[in-house]
Amino acid sequence: EALEVLRRRLPQFGLDGVQNIWVLKPAGKSRGRGIQLSASLDKIMEVGVGRGAEARWIAQKYIEHPLIVSGKKFDIRQWVLVTRWTPLAAWFYKDSYVRFSFEDYDPNKIKNKYGHLTNFSISKHAEDFDEKRDDTMWHSDEFQEHLAGLGIVRDGRKIEDPWLEIVQPQMKRIVVRTLESAQDAVLPRTSSFELFGYDFMVGEDLSVWLLEVNSSPDLSYSTATTRTCVKAMLEDMMQVVIDVEKFGTRLERPKRKWGSCRVASGRYELLEPARRRREEKFRKIRKDAAQLAVQGTGIKMRRPKRGECPRGPDAEDDPRYSAIAVLSTLGETEGEGAGATGAPGDSAEDLDDEGDEEEDEEVETEACPRAVDGALAADRGGDAEDASRSEEAAGEPSGGE
Repeated sequence: EALEVLRRRLPQFGLDGVQNIWVLKPAGKSRGRGIQLSASLDKIMEVGVGRGAEARWIAQKYIEHPLIVSGKKFDIRQWVLVTRWTPLAAWFYKDSYVRFSFEDYDPNKIKNKYGHLTNFSISKHAEDFDEKRDDTMWHSDEFQEHLAGLGIVRDGRKIEDPWLEIVQPQMKRIVVRTLESAQDAVLPRTSSFELFGYDFMVGEDLSVWLLEVNSSPDLSYSTATTRTCVKAMLEDMMQVVIDVEKFGTRLERPKRKWGSCRVASGRYELLEPARRRREEKFRKIRKDAAQLAVQGTGIKMRRPKRGECPRGPDAEDDPRYSAIAVLSTLGETEGEGAGATGAPGDSAEDLDDEGDEEEDEEVETEACPRAVDGALAADRGGDAEDASRSEEAAGEPSGGE
Protein backbone atom coordinates (compact mmCIF):
# COMPACT_ATOMS: atom_id res chain seq x y z
CA GLU A 1 0.00 0.00 0.00
CA ALA A 2 2.83 2.40 0.78
CA LEU A 3 4.35 1.85 -2.66
CA GLU A 4 1.02 2.52 -4.33
CA VAL A 5 0.70 5.81 -2.44
CA LEU A 6 4.20 6.83 -3.53
CA ARG A 7 3.40 5.86 -7.09
CA ARG A 8 0.37 8.18 -7.09
CA ARG A 9 2.15 11.07 -5.41
CA LEU A 10 5.48 10.90 -7.28
CA PRO A 11 5.05 11.25 -11.05
CA GLN A 12 8.58 9.94 -11.70
CA PHE A 13 8.33 6.99 -9.36
CA GLY A 14 8.61 4.62 -12.32
CA LEU A 15 12.08 5.94 -13.15
CA ASP A 16 13.63 4.81 -9.89
CA GLY A 17 15.16 1.42 -9.34
CA VAL A 18 17.70 -0.12 -7.02
CA GLN A 19 20.87 0.65 -9.01
CA ASN A 20 20.51 4.39 -9.66
CA ILE A 21 21.68 4.09 -13.27
CA TRP A 22 22.20 7.23 -15.36
CA VAL A 23 22.58 7.69 -19.11
CA LEU A 24 25.41 9.96 -20.25
CA LYS A 25 25.02 11.45 -23.73
CA PRO A 26 27.53 13.71 -25.50
CA ALA A 27 25.71 16.86 -26.58
CA GLY A 28 27.49 17.14 -29.93
CA LYS A 29 26.88 13.63 -31.27
CA SER A 30 23.97 11.61 -32.65
CA ARG A 31 22.89 8.05 -33.57
CA GLY A 32 23.91 6.67 -30.18
CA ARG A 33 27.58 7.56 -30.52
CA GLY A 34 29.41 8.01 -27.23
CA ILE A 35 26.48 7.06 -24.98
CA GLN A 36 27.50 5.56 -21.64
CA LEU A 37 25.68 4.06 -18.66
CA SER A 38 26.95 4.53 -15.14
CA ALA A 39 25.81 4.25 -11.54
CA SER A 40 28.97 5.85 -10.11
CA LEU A 41 29.03 9.55 -9.29
CA ASP A 42 32.79 9.71 -9.82
CA LYS A 43 32.43 8.25 -13.31
CA ILE A 44 29.63 10.68 -14.13
CA MET A 45 31.73 13.67 -13.06
CA GLU A 46 34.71 12.49 -15.10
CA VAL A 47 32.94 12.67 -18.46
CA GLY A 48 32.44 16.41 -18.09
CA VAL A 49 36.13 17.19 -17.70
CA GLY A 50 37.51 19.10 -20.65
CA ARG A 51 36.88 22.17 -22.74
CA GLY A 52 34.65 23.16 -25.60
CA ALA A 53 32.08 20.81 -27.11
CA GLU A 54 33.75 17.73 -25.61
CA ALA A 55 32.87 18.90 -22.11
CA ARG A 56 29.15 19.25 -22.83
CA TRP A 57 27.25 16.16 -21.76
CA ILE A 58 23.67 15.35 -20.84
CA ALA A 59 23.04 13.25 -17.72
CA GLN A 60 19.61 11.61 -17.86
CA LYS A 61 18.01 9.28 -15.33
CA TYR A 62 17.81 5.77 -16.70
CA ILE A 63 14.39 4.09 -16.82
CA GLU A 64 15.11 0.93 -14.85
CA HIS A 65 11.63 -0.57 -15.24
CA PRO A 66 10.82 -0.38 -18.96
CA LEU A 67 8.18 -2.43 -20.71
CA ILE A 68 9.85 -5.52 -22.18
CA VAL A 69 8.73 -7.23 -25.40
CA SER A 70 10.10 -10.75 -25.90
CA GLY A 71 12.99 -9.95 -23.56
CA LYS A 72 13.97 -6.85 -25.54
CA LYS A 73 13.98 -3.21 -24.55
CA PHE A 74 12.48 -0.75 -27.06
CA ASP A 75 11.67 2.88 -27.79
CA ILE A 76 9.23 4.60 -30.18
CA ARG A 77 10.16 7.05 -32.94
CA GLN A 78 7.30 9.48 -33.50
CA TRP A 79 7.16 12.16 -36.23
CA VAL A 80 5.74 15.61 -35.50
CA LEU A 81 5.34 18.34 -38.11
CA VAL A 82 5.22 21.99 -36.99
CA THR A 83 3.83 24.38 -39.60
CA ARG A 84 3.29 27.39 -37.39
CA TRP A 85 4.46 28.56 -33.98
CA THR A 86 2.03 31.43 -33.30
CA PRO A 87 -0.58 30.11 -33.00
CA LEU A 88 0.92 26.69 -32.51
CA ALA A 89 0.14 24.22 -35.31
CA ALA A 90 1.56 20.76 -34.53
CA TRP A 91 0.69 17.76 -36.70
CA PHE A 92 1.00 14.33 -35.09
CA TYR A 93 1.65 11.43 -37.48
CA LYS A 94 -0.54 8.48 -36.55
CA ASP A 95 1.99 5.87 -37.68
CA SER A 96 5.33 5.35 -35.98
CA TYR A 97 7.88 2.59 -35.62
CA VAL A 98 9.33 0.73 -32.65
CA ARG A 99 13.08 0.07 -32.31
CA PHE A 100 14.27 -2.90 -30.25
CA SER A 101 17.63 -3.60 -28.67
CA PHE A 102 19.57 -6.36 -30.41
CA GLU A 103 20.18 -8.40 -27.25
CA ASP A 104 18.02 -9.16 -24.22
CA TYR A 105 17.66 -6.51 -21.57
CA ASP A 106 19.52 -7.09 -18.30
CA PRO A 107 19.77 -4.15 -15.85
CA ASN A 108 22.72 -5.80 -14.10
CA LYS A 109 24.86 -5.67 -17.27
CA ILE A 110 25.06 -1.96 -17.90
CA LYS A 111 28.18 -2.25 -20.07
CA ASN A 112 26.36 -4.30 -22.70
CA LYS A 113 25.30 -1.56 -25.10
CA TYR A 114 23.50 -4.01 -27.41
CA GLY A 115 21.07 -4.81 -24.60
CA HIS A 116 20.45 -1.22 -23.51
CA LEU A 117 20.64 0.94 -26.64
CA THR A 118 17.98 0.66 -29.33
CA ASN A 119 19.58 2.78 -32.07
CA PHE A 120 19.81 0.92 -35.36
CA SER A 121 23.23 2.53 -35.88
CA ILE A 122 24.39 0.60 -32.79
CA SER A 123 22.61 -2.69 -33.43
CA LYS A 124 23.99 -3.16 -36.94
CA HIS A 125 27.52 -3.48 -35.52
CA ALA A 126 26.65 -6.56 -33.43
CA GLU A 127 28.31 -9.84 -34.41
CA ASP A 128 25.13 -11.79 -35.19
CA PHE A 129 23.29 -8.94 -36.89
CA ASP A 130 21.71 -9.87 -40.23
CA GLU A 131 20.74 -7.00 -42.51
CA LYS A 132 18.33 -9.22 -44.44
CA ARG A 133 16.23 -9.82 -41.32
CA ASP A 134 14.14 -7.00 -39.88
CA ASP A 135 14.05 -8.17 -36.27
CA THR A 136 14.90 -4.86 -34.59
CA MET A 137 11.91 -2.80 -35.80
CA TRP A 138 8.14 -2.96 -35.68
CA HIS A 139 5.47 -0.87 -37.27
CA SER A 140 3.20 0.76 -34.68
CA ASP A 141 0.35 -1.48 -35.88
CA GLU A 142 2.28 -4.56 -34.73
CA PHE A 143 2.97 -2.95 -31.38
CA GLN A 144 -0.70 -2.02 -31.10
CA GLU A 145 -1.69 -5.67 -31.54
CA HIS A 146 0.88 -6.73 -28.95
CA LEU A 147 -0.49 -4.34 -26.33
CA ALA A 148 -4.06 -5.42 -27.02
CA GLY A 149 -3.07 -9.02 -26.30
CA LEU A 150 -1.64 -8.24 -22.86
CA GLY A 151 -5.10 -8.03 -21.29
CA ILE A 152 -4.42 -4.80 -19.39
CA VAL A 153 -7.02 -3.89 -16.75
CA ARG A 154 -7.51 -0.40 -15.33
CA ASP A 155 -10.03 0.43 -12.59
CA GLY A 156 -11.69 -2.95 -12.98
CA ARG A 157 -12.15 -2.53 -16.74
CA LYS A 158 -10.23 -4.31 -19.46
CA ILE A 159 -8.57 -1.94 -21.89
CA GLU A 160 -9.43 -3.08 -25.40
CA ASP A 161 -6.86 -0.91 -27.19
CA PRO A 162 -4.11 0.32 -24.82
CA TRP A 163 -2.24 1.97 -27.72
CA LEU A 164 -5.08 4.36 -28.54
CA GLU A 165 -6.48 4.71 -25.03
CA ILE A 166 -3.33 4.97 -22.89
CA VAL A 167 -0.07 5.27 -24.81
CA GLN A 168 -0.83 7.65 -27.70
CA PRO A 169 -2.76 10.21 -25.59
CA GLN A 170 0.30 10.56 -23.33
CA MET A 171 2.55 11.02 -26.34
CA LYS A 172 0.31 13.77 -27.74
CA ARG A 173 0.26 15.65 -24.42
CA ILE A 174 4.05 15.50 -24.18
CA VAL A 175 4.40 16.80 -27.74
CA VAL A 176 2.19 19.81 -27.06
CA ARG A 177 3.92 20.65 -23.77
CA THR A 178 7.43 20.44 -25.21
CA LEU A 179 6.53 22.67 -28.16
CA GLU A 180 4.89 25.16 -25.83
CA SER A 181 8.09 25.37 -23.80
CA ALA A 182 10.02 26.49 -26.91
CA GLN A 183 7.26 28.49 -28.57
CA ASP A 184 8.34 31.92 -27.32
CA ALA A 185 11.97 31.37 -28.31
CA VAL A 186 11.25 30.72 -32.01
CA LEU A 187 10.89 33.67 -34.38
CA PRO A 188 7.81 33.54 -36.64
CA ARG A 189 8.64 32.61 -40.23
CA THR A 190 6.02 32.72 -42.95
CA SER A 191 5.53 29.59 -45.10
CA SER A 192 8.07 27.47 -43.23
CA PHE A 193 7.82 24.14 -41.44
CA GLU A 194 9.99 21.71 -39.51
CA LEU A 195 9.86 17.98 -38.90
CA PHE A 196 10.83 16.63 -35.47
CA GLY A 197 11.58 13.09 -34.38
CA TYR A 198 10.37 12.33 -30.85
CA ASP A 199 11.81 9.34 -29.00
CA PHE A 200 9.54 7.84 -26.33
CA MET A 201 9.91 4.93 -23.95
CA VAL A 202 7.08 3.03 -22.27
CA GLY A 203 7.35 1.87 -18.68
CA GLU A 204 6.07 -1.44 -17.38
CA ASP A 205 3.01 0.42 -16.04
CA LEU A 206 2.39 1.92 -19.55
CA SER A 207 3.61 5.35 -18.48
CA VAL A 208 5.22 7.19 -21.41
CA TRP A 209 8.56 8.97 -20.96
CA LEU A 210 10.20 11.42 -23.34
CA LEU A 211 13.82 10.54 -24.11
CA GLU A 212 14.74 13.30 -26.57
CA VAL A 213 13.54 15.44 -29.47
CA ASN A 214 15.56 15.32 -32.70
CA SER A 215 15.49 18.34 -34.98
CA SER A 216 16.91 16.38 -37.93
CA PRO A 217 15.38 12.89 -37.73
CA ASP A 218 16.80 10.09 -39.85
CA LEU A 219 14.65 9.47 -42.95
CA SER A 220 16.77 6.79 -44.60
CA TYR A 221 15.40 3.45 -45.80
CA SER A 222 17.55 1.45 -43.39
CA THR A 223 15.03 -1.40 -42.95
CA ALA A 224 11.86 -2.64 -44.60
CA THR A 225 9.83 -0.97 -41.85
CA THR A 226 11.37 2.46 -42.30
CA ARG A 227 11.18 2.15 -46.08
CA THR A 228 7.40 1.87 -45.88
CA CYS A 229 6.84 4.38 -43.07
CA VAL A 230 9.18 7.12 -44.29
CA LYS A 231 7.85 7.12 -47.84
CA ALA A 232 4.20 7.39 -46.74
CA MET A 233 5.03 10.03 -44.14
CA LEU A 234 6.81 12.30 -46.63
CA GLU A 235 3.90 12.12 -49.06
CA ASP A 236 1.44 13.06 -46.32
CA MET A 237 3.72 15.87 -45.16
CA MET A 238 3.57 17.47 -48.60
CA GLN A 239 -0.22 17.23 -48.52
CA VAL A 240 -0.29 19.13 -45.23
CA VAL A 241 2.18 21.79 -46.34
CA ILE A 242 0.74 22.42 -49.82
CA ASP A 243 -2.90 21.32 -49.80
CA VAL A 244 -3.90 22.15 -46.22
CA GLU A 245 -1.65 24.98 -45.07
CA LYS A 246 -1.47 26.50 -48.59
CA PHE A 247 2.19 27.46 -48.28
CA GLY A 248 3.39 29.75 -51.06
CA THR A 249 -0.08 30.68 -52.36
CA ARG A 250 -1.12 33.56 -50.11
CA LEU A 251 0.06 35.39 -47.05
CA GLU A 252 -3.13 34.86 -45.11
CA ARG A 253 -4.54 31.34 -45.11
CA PRO A 254 -8.30 31.05 -45.62
CA LYS A 255 -10.53 30.45 -42.65
CA ARG A 256 -11.18 26.76 -42.14
CA LYS A 257 -12.51 24.41 -39.54
CA TRP A 258 -9.24 22.75 -38.62
CA GLY A 259 -10.93 19.73 -37.10
CA SER A 260 -12.43 18.68 -40.48
CA CYS A 261 -9.23 18.45 -42.59
CA ARG A 262 -8.34 14.84 -41.80
CA VAL A 263 -8.75 13.52 -45.35
CA ALA A 264 -6.50 16.07 -47.05
CA SER A 265 -3.81 15.72 -44.37
CA GLY A 266 -3.38 11.96 -44.82
CA ARG A 267 -2.24 10.27 -41.62
CA TYR A 268 -1.32 13.57 -39.98
CA GLU A 269 -3.57 14.78 -37.18
CA LEU A 270 -3.66 18.38 -35.99
CA LEU A 271 -3.21 18.51 -32.22
CA GLU A 272 -5.72 20.67 -30.34
CA PRO A 273 -7.56 22.10 -33.37
CA ALA A 274 -10.00 24.04 -31.17
CA ARG A 275 -7.08 25.89 -29.63
CA ARG A 276 -5.78 26.91 -33.05
CA ARG A 277 -9.20 28.19 -34.13
CA ARG A 278 -9.49 30.18 -30.92
CA GLU A 279 -6.04 31.75 -31.18
CA GLU A 280 -6.41 32.61 -34.85
CA LYS A 281 -9.73 34.28 -34.10
CA PHE A 282 -8.53 36.48 -31.25
CA ARG A 283 -4.93 37.11 -32.32
CA LYS A 284 -5.67 38.14 -35.86
CA ILE A 285 -5.27 41.93 -36.24
CA ARG A 286 -7.00 43.66 -39.09
CA LYS A 287 -4.77 45.53 -41.50
CA ASP A 288 -6.55 48.85 -40.90
CA ALA A 289 -6.52 48.51 -37.13
CA ALA A 290 -4.04 50.30 -34.91
CA GLN A 291 -1.39 48.18 -33.30
CA LEU A 292 -0.80 49.36 -29.77
CA ALA A 293 2.38 48.52 -27.95
CA VAL A 294 3.89 49.67 -24.66
CA GLN A 295 7.65 49.86 -24.59
CA GLY A 296 9.71 50.70 -21.54
CA THR A 297 13.26 51.92 -21.10
CA GLY A 298 15.56 52.60 -18.22
CA ILE A 299 15.98 56.11 -16.79
CA LYS A 300 19.33 57.71 -17.57
CA MET A 301 20.36 60.61 -15.33
CA ARG A 302 21.71 63.62 -17.25
CA ARG A 303 25.23 64.58 -16.30
CA PRO A 304 25.39 68.18 -15.03
CA LYS A 305 27.22 70.74 -17.09
CA ARG A 306 30.14 72.68 -15.77
CA GLY A 307 28.99 75.17 -13.14
CA GLU A 308 25.51 73.60 -12.92
CA CYS A 309 23.88 72.08 -9.87
CA PRO A 310 24.33 68.33 -9.96
CA ARG A 311 20.70 67.74 -9.12
CA GLY A 312 19.16 70.36 -11.43
CA PRO A 313 16.89 73.34 -10.79
CA ASP A 314 14.28 71.37 -8.84
CA ALA A 315 16.59 70.33 -6.00
CA GLU A 316 14.65 72.20 -3.30
CA ASP A 317 14.86 69.39 -0.79
CA ASP A 318 18.62 69.79 -0.43
CA PRO A 319 19.66 72.97 1.48
CA ARG A 320 22.97 73.07 -0.38
CA TYR A 321 21.14 73.93 -3.60
CA SER A 322 18.58 76.38 -2.14
CA ALA A 323 19.28 80.12 -2.49
CA ILE A 324 17.26 80.91 0.65
CA ALA A 325 19.15 78.34 2.68
CA VAL A 326 22.49 79.65 1.40
CA LEU A 327 21.43 83.26 2.17
CA SER A 328 20.52 82.38 5.74
CA THR A 329 23.80 80.53 6.08
CA LEU A 330 25.72 83.60 4.90
CA GLY A 331 23.85 85.76 7.41
CA GLU A 332 24.72 83.44 10.24
CA THR A 333 28.32 83.40 9.06
CA GLU A 334 28.55 87.22 9.17
CA GLY A 335 27.05 87.30 12.66
CA GLU A 336 29.43 84.70 13.88
CA GLY A 337 32.34 86.52 12.25
CA ALA A 338 31.48 89.74 14.13
CA GLY A 339 31.87 88.07 17.47
CA ALA A 340 34.74 85.86 16.52
CA THR A 341 37.36 88.37 17.67
CA GLY A 342 36.77 87.58 21.28
CA ALA A 343 33.15 87.80 22.30
CA PRO A 344 32.56 87.18 26.01
CA GLY A 345 31.77 83.58 26.80
CA ASP A 346 33.35 82.13 23.65
CA SER A 347 36.19 79.77 24.32
CA ALA A 348 39.04 78.98 21.97
CA GLU A 349 37.48 75.60 21.14
CA ASP A 350 34.17 77.25 20.21
CA LEU A 351 35.95 79.66 17.91
CA ASP A 352 37.79 76.79 16.25
CA ASP A 353 34.54 74.88 15.77
CA GLU A 354 32.85 77.91 14.25
CA GLY A 355 35.77 78.37 11.91
CA ASP A 356 35.48 74.75 10.83
CA GLU A 357 31.77 75.19 10.17
CA GLU A 358 32.46 78.24 8.03
CA GLU A 359 35.03 76.34 6.02
CA ASP A 360 32.63 73.42 5.57
CA GLU A 361 29.86 75.72 4.46
CA GLU A 362 32.16 77.42 1.98
CA VAL A 363 33.09 74.07 0.48
CA GLU A 364 29.44 73.07 0.22
CA THR A 365 28.35 76.33 -1.38
CA GLU A 366 31.19 76.20 -3.89
CA ALA A 367 29.70 72.94 -5.20
CA CYS A 368 26.70 74.92 -6.49
CA PRO A 369 27.84 78.29 -7.99
CA ARG A 370 24.42 79.09 -9.36
CA ALA A 371 22.82 78.88 -5.93
CA VAL A 372 25.60 81.01 -4.43
CA ASP A 373 25.23 83.66 -7.14
CA GLY A 374 21.51 83.83 -6.50
CA ALA A 375 22.06 84.10 -2.79
CA LEU A 376 24.61 86.91 -3.21
CA ALA A 377 22.27 88.73 -5.56
CA ALA A 378 19.51 88.49 -2.99
CA ASP A 379 21.95 89.72 -0.30
CA ARG A 380 22.96 92.70 -2.41
CA GLY A 381 19.31 93.48 -3.01
CA GLY A 382 18.69 93.51 0.74
CA ASP A 383 21.65 95.88 1.33
CA ALA A 384 20.33 98.25 -1.32
CA GLU A 385 16.93 98.41 0.36
CA ASP A 386 18.56 99.17 3.74
CA ALA A 387 20.63 101.94 2.15
CA SER A 388 17.59 103.58 0.50
CA ARG A 389 15.74 103.59 3.80
CA SER A 390 18.71 105.31 5.48
CA GLU A 391 18.80 108.01 2.78
CA GLU A 392 15.08 108.67 3.12
CA ALA A 393 15.43 108.95 6.87
CA ALA A 394 18.31 111.43 6.50
CA GLY A 395 16.39 113.63 4.05
CA GLU A 396 13.25 114.09 6.23
CA PRO A 397 12.97 117.35 8.24
CA SER A 398 13.31 116.91 11.99
CA GLY A 399 10.98 118.74 14.40
CA GLY A 400 9.32 120.80 11.60
CA GLU A 401 12.49 122.74 10.75
